[in-house]
Amino acid sequence: MALDERDRSHPGQGPLLPGAPLGAPDGTDREEDWYETQAAVVSDRWTAAGLDALLRGPFAHVAPGGRHTAPLLGVAASLAQEHLECFGPDSDPLAPVPLPESLDALAGALRAAPLVQSLTAALDRPETADEPLVRLALAVGLLLESPDTPGGALIEGPAAVVLREGAPGELAGLGLDLLGSLLAQLAEDEETAEEYRGEHLSKLYFLYQEAGTAQSVARQAALQDAWIVPPSYVPVTAVRTPASGPYELPDPETLSALTGLPGLTEDDRAELRPGAAVLARVIDRLAGLGVTERTGDTFTLTPLGHALLREGLLLGTANLPDVDPDTFPTEEAVRAWDGGRLVAAAQWWPSGAARKTLGDWLSGRGADGWSELLAALADTPAGQDAARRRALLGLLDAAAAPVPAWETLLDGPALGEHAAHTLRALGHRADSARVPEAARATYLADRFEEIRLTAALAHRMAEGPDTADGGEGEVTEPYHALYAAFDEAAAGWPGGGQALVTALAVADPYEVPPVLEQLSRHPDTAVAEEARRALRALRAEAHARPTGRAKGAETASRGRPQAGKRSKKKRKRH
Repeated sequence: MALDERDRSHPGQGPLLPGAPLGAPDGTDREEDWYETQAAVVSDRWTAAGLDALLRGPFAHVAPGGRHTAPLLGVAASLAQEHLECFGPDSDPLAPVPLPESLDALAGALRAAPLVQSLTAALDRPETADEPLVRLALAVGLLLESPDTPGGALIEGPAAVVLREGAPGELAGLGLDLLGSLLAQLAEDEETAEEYRGEHLSKLYFLYQEAGTAQSVARQAALQDAWIVPPSYVPVTAVRTPASGPYELPDPETLSALTGLPGLTEDDRAELRPGAAVLARVIDRLAGLGVTERTGDTFTLTPLGHALLREGLLLGTANLPDVDPDTFPTEEAVRAWDGGRLVAAAQWWPSGAARKTLGDWLSGRGADGWSELLAALADTPAGQDAARRRALLGLLDAAAAPVPAWETLLDGPALGEHAAHTLRALGHRADSARVPEAARATYLADRFEEIRLTAALAHRMAEGPDTADGGEGEVTEPYHALYAAFDEAAAGWPGGGQALVTALAVADPYEVPPVLEQLSRHPDTAVAEEARRALRALRAEAHARPTGRAKGAETASRGRPQAGKRSKKKRKRH
């Protein structure tokens, strides 16, 4: 550990901690073999006497045959398992996460955490510390029970030296030890008990996936209670909860706005309150270690939290041949990628993280960067990921791009009309004669899907409780805007509405079926019939298509709810 840390000067250069065996940290032969291997490496470099001094001193908590297995190994193994369950091997890179500015900043953040400050104070007078704090200090080796005194008096352990004098690499290991031990305490405490093993660490891994994007306690509690929260719904309501103090679940109206579930009542709020309270308590307890922070209903990981989880993921997956360390990139590493690699990865990231990373990547590259990135987007092959890649255009500051970069795209079959529309919106001339008909159809497919989705979500939120629950409340047609946009486009399309339906089906057979489903109810019977015919043909093609999973396909719902592990809970079907 010390050699590895000594040779590194920046958090982006690889793991702070050496690879460890994957699996439960239960004293297995494989784990013992790993420790022996590490010991052999160090003894070859530092002599047996030096190794003995290290394993009896600052590294006693990882010495072979020690009384306690390092908690960090449990965290690392569980994080690796979470990652493999979510994405499988050979997955696309996760979004880069906000990290401390330097290794010294990481060390300083850990030492400054309120819980660590309390532990530091307990080292001087352990007899005055409360029982949970003492248990935590014992678990990570900050305190030891002296074998030389009656009753096993508490004395400083080897980790105390690491806390006071350790280098950042050692402190990262101590931080993961503390995180693992604190999670174990939370799992056992009545007010923060887990419903399934590893639940709390699973929450942290979810936050890591979100790459610093703030989350709602209420929304996450609804997901964890298996409420059917619309995945594409983006909450826009400002939450009226106290910025500090005990958590307060928002009122039913705000709760509906946060979750995208219309017509929630006080009974629904009461049902959700226990789960939300537990989640808030877990987040607040972890905030004591400096890994999370909460303001009212909003919470996220801190840079220290991201750094510790990243180290745990690197450590836990180090010996897995199908997991590349680049799966957990830093912001600095991503800035060195080429445009094609960035586009391939960013399509799976949360929109906020993708927007920031794309902007950072472009900021240092000038006009050449824009040309490279737009060319990579235009080169997207047809398939089920094409629409997701095109959606990255909406995350760019289009006005910052040089006009020639957009003009170059006009002839392309994928983004020609997207480029023409952008140029017109910015007040520039676009030569429509250069734009292929396929590009026009692709642009309209994206536009119609956006209109359809917006209308569906607006209609959902406008429903009354009776209608939302499947009752006989009044139902209005929510897709007038889609029909109007389609009719406007069809008026200028060669062959009219029926020909436009056919062109849409060809443009993106993966994205367009939901649009065709609504067009099958179009007031123009000829359009409706053509939409039904095209939809039947696309479904037949999909049924005949090979079922092999495309790489990354399972990441389409990144940040998935953990409801699968709560199969016995009812699902709220608003």
